[in-house]
Amino acid sequence: MNFLSESLKKIVPFYAVLPMEQRRQDGSTEPFRTLYLLHGYSGNYTDWLYNTRIQQLADWYRIAVVMPSGDNSFYTDNGPKEERYATFLTQELPAFTRALFPLSAKREDTMLGGFSMGGYGAFYNGLRHPEVFGSVIALSSGFILDRVLMLQPGEHDNIEGYSFYESVFGDLSKLRGGDCDPEALAERLARSDKPRPRIYLACGTEDDLLGPNRAMRDRLRALGFDFTYEEGPGEHNWAFWDCYIERALKVLLGEPKKN
Repeated sequence: MNFLSESLKKIVPFYAVLPMEQRRQDGSTEPFRTLYLLHGYSGNYTDWLYNTRIQQLADWYRIAVVMPSGDNSFYTDNGPKEERYATFLTQELPAFTRALFPLSAKREDTMLGGFSMGGYGAFYNGLRHPEVFGSVIALSSGFILDRVLMLQPGEHDNIEGYSFYESVFGDLSKLRGGDCDPEALAERLARSDKPRPRIYLACGTEDDLLGPNRAMRDRLRALGFDFTYEEGPGEHNWAFWDCYIERALKVLLGEPKKN
């Protein structure tokens, strides 16, 4: 499905998976709990559908799953061309999909998840907008702040270069402690009177991002967040994400009602 996004100033594709409608005794439709599910760097909105059992899981858990295109934005508002992906994800996309489908507007019925870059995007936007998202699923998350801050202008890491990271995170000299620093976001939310989302984190023990994800686990524990952290054998790949998206849903929603 495509729609013209005001936040991004372009047509944006997304997939939506809905289980069979749930009918109340009076014949009205019961709105679905919703998972907005984000892809990783160099991926697209088709990835979750073609590489995992997400359609089956949507049926089992009676949830709608919305999978938008995020390009390589890290789902921030700092990108080039006036593309505000955070605004798109936290405001425009929920409003559009709720008008189109029978989705619950309650925060406790709304989840935000993703892997790698999408895990960062889910954590970042979920903590910035806890009034919208009641739960966050962050798998093999791209908590790469330390690596980015080691770069000098003109240098590259194994993914991108200094100028790219500056385009998605803004002024890198202000990254530590700023709006795109996930630990700083957690600390600010912990000090506020806003509701905290439930958080599920997972990472494979053979994943290069294991260290930063363990560091986030330790920080959330120190801040008193309600979260679950799991790790197990696995690399930065679909076999791990297919397994752990199911584990995440089981933690957050309980045992599914399989048909």
